[in-house]
Amino acid sequence: MKHLIISLGYACCWGVGTTLAKLALTEISPTTLLIIQLLASVLFLYALLYCQKQRLPTIQQSFKQGTAGVFEPALAYMVGTIGLSLTTASNASLIGSTEVILTILFAALFLKEKLTRTKIILAIVSFIGVFLLIGEANTGSASSILGDLLVLLGTLFAVGYVIFSKTQIAQVSALEYPC
Repeated sequence: MKHLIISLGYACCWGVGTTLAKLALTEISPTTLLIIQLLASVLFLYALLYCQKQRLPTIQQSFKQGTAGVFEPALAYMVGTIGLSLTTASNASLIGSTEVILTILFAALFLKEKLTRTKIILAIVSFIGVFLLIGEANTGSASSILGDLLVLLGTLFAVGYVIFSKTQIAQVSALEYPC
């Protein structure tokens, strides 16, 4: 039951986050929104480090462990936020939901993780469903199609982050710098 509540909470936060980002984009530019989001996350992590009486990582440690950050948040969030400004929050959420499926497929391709027939079938059905829903809702305008493609590209960058950082995540905790 605990895992279900956590999963539902995550999905709720994700949906609310996309909707709030779309609302914010009516007032501020995508780059300004990205800077605000990144500053908020960095300040939050530094606050956690402080509360846990942990020391900050050195510049060398940050660069070594942060190389995956080129994919996400840098490329994924920037491209995705620009795409969100050009499409609907619904389309962006649907396209973003393919990240899990793409991660499974890319992990099989690049990390040689096991890919079962069931996973392949469900991935295909899932993609068909997403693209049917997007096609149904799409206004057909060039900016909306470009927005959808940018959100998809942002999602692919996010998948790249997961694949690239898999070994780093297994070896180092984000808050593992004891005093």
